[in-house]
Order: sequence, then C-alpha cells, then structure tokens
Amino acid sequence: MKLFMAAGWTILASVIPVFAQPSGIQSFQLPNGLRVVLLENHERSLLRLQLMATWIPWPQLKAQAGVIPLSVRVLEHCGAGGRSHAAFCRDIEERGLRLRFSTTADGPVWTLQGSSTEAEAAFAFMADATARTLSDEGGIEAQRMRFGQEIDDRSTPENARITFLSALDHPDQPIQAITTRGLSKIFLEDVQIFIHETLRPPRAVLAISGDVGLAQARQLALLNFGAWGDAEAKAMKTPDSASQPPALPWPIMTAPADERETLLALPFRSADGSSRAAAVLLGLLLPRKIKSGTAWIQAGADRWISLVVSSGDPVPTLQKELQSLKEAGLDSKDLEQSKLLWRAQNQARGSHPERLQLKAAIDALLGPEPGQEEIKEVGLAAFNATLRAWLKIDEARILRLGGETQTSTPKREARSK
Repeated sequence: MKLFMAAGWTILASVIPVFAQPSGIQSFQLPNGLRVVLLENHERSLLRLQLMATWIPWPQLKAQAGVIPLSVRVLEHCGAGGRSHAAFCRDIEERGLRLRFSTTADGPVWTLQGSSTEAEAAFAFMADATARTLSDEGGIEAQRMRFGQEIDDRSTPENARITFLSALDHPDQPIQAITTRGLSKIFLEDVQIFIHETLRPPRAVLAISGDVGLAQARQLALLNFGAWGDAEAKAMKTPDSASQPPALPWPIMTAPADERETLLALPFRSADGSSRAAAVLLGLLLPRKIKSGTAWIQAGADRWISLVVSSGDPVPTLQKELQSLKEAGLDSKDLEQSKLLWRAQNQARGSHPERLQLKAAIDALLGPEPGQEEIKEVGLAAFNATLRAWLKIDEARILRLGGETQTSTPKREARSK
C-alpha cells in the first residue's frame, strides 16, 4: 500500500532541517518525526535506500524469550502492500530493484537498491515494506514452527553459544534461553505489539544515497512516508512490563560438550566523550593483544561494546592474562597503533558508500560516533583509564563448555536491574 499524506505539497515547507552534518551529508525531518539523511552523488547512477529502526526498550518487551527473533523472521517473510511476500518480491525484481532485510544490534534494516530512474518506485516499495499490516496468524505459525525446528536441530553447545552471545546486546538484563516451549507461548498479538512499537517514525532513519537531489528526496520522502504514523501502535495494547523474565545467575554458565571451550565476555559502555573515543580505539586494539585465544569485539544495543575471548584454556588462565594486561597497561606505541587502525578503517569506509550510508543512519539514530578531533585528543592516561574500566575481570560473563549442565553463581549476588 503506497502511503500518501493529505495536502502533502502544502506541508513541504514544514520539513525542518535538524542535524548539523559533515560535508556531503544533508539531513531533514518529516513532521511525523521520521529523520532522513541524504548522501547526494550524481556520479553514481545507483540509488540506495536504507531504513533503519531501533529496537523498543528492553523492559517493554513481553516476558517470553524469542519475541525479537520471531518478529524479525515474520518481518522478513511476510507480504506488503496487500500482496504476498512472493508477489511483493516479484514486483520489485520486475523493476530492476533489490530489497534486502537484515538486523544489527541496534535494530532491523531494510536496504533497497536500483536504478535512479526508478526513484519514485523505490520510495514506494520501501514504504510498503516497512508499513506492513500483520493479520495472518498462519504466517506467524509457519515461522514459529521453522524457528522451533532450527532450535531442536542445534546441538546443546551451539544453543548455549547463541544464548550467551545474544545476551551481550543487553548485558544488564537477565539471560533467558529460547526454547520451543517458549515459542509456543508467543502469539500474533505479541508480534504485532513488538513490530508496531518498533516501526514508528521517531525510532527510524531513512538514509538515501545516489543520483537524487535534496528537493526530490524531500518530496518523495514526504509523499511516501509522510502518513506513516503511530495511530496503529497507539491502538495496540501496551505490553505489561511489570513482570520480567527470571534472571539466571551469572556470570558463569556451563553446558555439556565433547571438547572443552571457554567463552569470556567483558561488556563495556562508555560514559562520556573522552572514554567513548578511547573505547573505540581499544575496540580496534584489544583483540590483537589477547594471546591465549581468539578475541573479537561484539557491538551491542545502546552502544554496548563487548570484548569476547574464545579459548580452550580454563577460566583462571584467561582471567590471569586479562588481569596482567590491566595491571601492565598499554604504552604510547599501542595508542599510536590504535589510531592508525582507526584512520585506516575510516578511509576504507569512505571508499564504500554503503558503509558511509549505514554510519550516517546510525549517527542520526543514536548520536554521532567519535570524530577525528575526539580520537586525536585521546591521551595515554585516558587510554589506560578506559582499559581499566573495561577489564573488570570479576564481572566477566563466562560460558564454560565441556562441564556439567548447571549454572553457577559467584559469591557476590546475581546482578539485576
């Protein structure tokens, strides 16, 4: 269903620029709250639309684990504009367009690509894809059955890893595993509530890049997305956030496996601009400093950053290495190396319009990442202070595979918020 706004042409004047953007990025906001960023490039015939929506706050979710992944599957496979999923995809392909749905730690993302001569159709299809009316219980049932089958087919260690790593997106929340029994308690209304609460203009950013000017982008955004509002969301019943899922004790979880493996994660969220820039630099450097296993950085929702180490070594060995790193600190060469890595990453991003477009959308939703001046101002003292704040060894989340099936609790009380 293509979206129109009554008297849309008279409201164009009320589209208000709201963000001070770097050169080459223009931004404006529709009256309904939808933010739009434009990377104008008339030398690139490809038109790319990307709509990113943030997840609703965790406490507002239904108590059942699995609401988010099941809703994501429904969004990916359901129809749009009164057409089935297959018919909708066929209509897009017939016009030389491509629509891809994916998810990030910050929320769902729709990306549509095609020729800039199809700008009107591209905007209309993107509006259709993100304004879906979910009324088919059968479609949800099909996805629930497939999801349940996938869970049953996974081995116990793989399920343990999935539960452990997915919980890092919200490290201050309880862990609850997804089970087929839990999925059976999620119904159409639960999915509708989640989708309607998530897909609202104030929670979304439409990023546009390619051969389209600012005036045309404003016109098409208002014409197709101007009527997108929260009327349907207000009509939905608000979830009861009084009851939270029961918290499993943490940080140590164990699961049976043929081979012993330890996953240790240290989630971190910076509190101010200085530590935020230092955290970005540390995120590039820390995986290179871990010697006892494979280490990587996992970004979570709300700007959480987790250092995850996977190793065959026992927990005390990993803790000892991290403690030594924390006590010894980093030197000026480490700081300079991290800044070189940051500059290389930004140069690579600049050569890929897709990465630049995604960054612009995330910046508009969650605030800008540290810029060149912030990175440049990070000194060794702030670098090591942030390292010590990140490496809180006694608060590490730990998954131990190859042990008995149980969950153990450290001497301190299980954390809950």
